[in-house]
Amino acid sequence: LSMFEVKGEPILTAIQRNFGSGVTVALVNIPLSISLAVASDASPAMGIVTVIWAGTISAFLGGSHYNIVGPTGALSGLLSIASVQYGQDVLPLLAIMSGILSMVVFATNMDKLALFVPANTMQGFTVAVAIIIACNQINFALGLSPVPRHPSFVDNVIENLNHIGATEWQAVVMFISFLSGQIVLSKVFPRIPWAIVMACIGIFLGYLSGIDGMMSYKIRTLDSRYPGLSLSLFNIPTFKPQFFMPQTFYSLFLNALSITFVAILETLISAKIADRMTKTKFNQRQEVFAISLANVFAGFFGGIPATAALARTALNIKSGATSRVSGIICSLSVVALSLIFLPYFKFLPLPNIAAILVNVAIRMIEVDEIVHIYHNTRHFMIMLAVTATCVFVEPTSGIIVGILLSLGKGAFL
Repeated sequence: LSMFEVKGEPILTAIQRNFGSGVTVALVNIPLSISLAVASDASPAMGIVTVIWAGTISAFLGGSHYNIVGPTGALSGLLSIASVQYGQDVLPLLAIMSGILSMVVFATNMDKLALFVPANTMQGFTVAVAIIIACNQINFALGLSPVPRHPSFVDNVIENLNHIGATEWQAVVMFISFLSGQIVLSKVFPRIPWAIVMACIGIFLGYLSGIDGMMSYKIRTLDSRYPGLSLSLFNIPTFKPQFFMPQTFYSLFLNALSITFVAILETLISAKIADRMTKTKFNQRQEVFAISLANVFAGFFGGIPATAALARTALNIKSGATSRVSGIICSLSVVALSLIFLPYFKFLPLPNIAAILVNVAIRMIEVDEIVHIYHNTRHFMIMLAVTATCVFVEPTSGIIVGILLSLGKGAFL
């Protein structure tokens, strides 16, 4: 990116060619980032701040012209565990720590090792994260009142199931309608960003339910969980002194290591897939450097750890992006749209958020890859072991188990 040209074309031409794709991705980015922040047990505003800061830094400095960076499902499980244990105030600190660790990886050239993680391990991890995301939506999907949260995923599922008698059938109908609508319509009309369409419909219904006498059922909305939804782009967080106590800091350091690993790996995988789609070649070193700074800036201004989002990157390309200008326009559009429309997102129904996240979980599972692994019994059993460890213990342990079990001839697919 020079002052006057981008990829050999004048800057004004680049803006004109990438404006549509940038705005399209921004429209999808807002409801997804809000939903994924909620899935990470962060506030909706923290998700938007992450998109703006991490997305802008990555778009300007990244080694890929197409990667879209923000909150993702791959990190939500790790972040949710930390947030439940230490409070959501710890998430910006984890973003800064993971950014610094990513810079260490960059400085020591260890990013070259990231893509040597066995395919069975990554698929097992991805399936586990999809299960965690989907099952964590039981509360929203069933219209349950807030229940106590636990550091353990399994304990949270049990807690929600213990309250299943309080299910509101109206919420279940809304959840099924929004989820099936996204799945079916995205197949029939794949070019339309159905996440934002469904979000707008949900916001309208949530608004109507807040008017006395308009609807017999009072929809549980984002405002019921996160009252006073507002956005501050320069909200520098303050960290609790106990975060820096030796035992706590050591635990957070281990969390940050896991986040760093996933953030770098997901970002590089996304960039490689973008290269295949566009017949280009990204700069891996530059991309790792960019995700490092992106997370430091996101954390410094109150955001959460981020990585490249494959689905949004693919949408960026399919919408006509030709350079990094699209990502820059996306981030600027998120700023403008959020400042204008974010107050209305308080009417977004919780069953709608559950539907968005379950759809994200479904799309994370790569059936073709799993079928490929299935034909090798050893690899498939390792994948299942990774999934089970991630779900019943915690995600970091699952990755370690997968790498250890895969050591040996032919382990790395």
